[in-house]
Amino acid sequence: MNNEIKKGEVLSLSKGQAQHQNKFDAGQAMVEAMVAMSVIVVGLLGAFALSSSSIGLNRTAADRYIAVNLAGEGIELAKNIIDQNIMLVEPENVAWNAGVSPGNYEIDYNDSGLKSVNGDERTLFFSETGSGYYAYDEDGLDLNIYKETKQKIKRIIAIENINLEHIKVTSTVSWNDKDGSRLSFFVEDHFYDFKGSFYKYNLNLKLR
Repeated sequence: MNNEIKKGEVLSLSKGQAQHQNKFDAGQAMVEAMVAMSVIVVGLLGAFALSSSSIGLNRTAADRYIAVNLAGEGIELAKNIIDQNIMLVEPENVAWNAGVSPGNYEIDYNDSGLKSVNGDERTLFFSETGSGYYAYDEDGLDLNIYKETKQKIKRIIAIENINLEHIKVTSTVSWNDKDGSRLSFFVEDHFYDFKGSFYKYNLNLKLR
């Protein structure tokens, strides 16, 4: 009988311990779940922050890519005018730098010549059709297609005479960055009256 009572006491004690252990396990599982959720949330927030930062950097890179190409194109447009002067049948009748006299100018890909800037330079409007075309806000521009962008991109072509046979052309593009600051990029090139110098050289040879 005493042995049976001892067995019953041991059995009763084991049940109490089991109940206590179950409660402890349940609490521990809840803590582990909360920790796991916290880790997941922190990871997701980090991913969202990285994604947002990546989008911002992509826009910055795209803006700079556009600025670099527009600045380079400005130099090429000025060079086209000089090339046309030099390639004339009778270049002695037209100055090699005709149409590119000193000053600040605007020009787009569809213009036949430089346009003098009176006051502040104008903002470029870009086509929303995805064609990549741009233009200045002038009479006849279809404002249903061409829109001013948030970047408010501007381009200025500066011409400077170094001497009679040497000019410097600087193409500067400016735009609004994502944080509202105004950024700019410029390309500089130099052009020479190599054909006029060649004619002078040949003339000197003939005179001798």
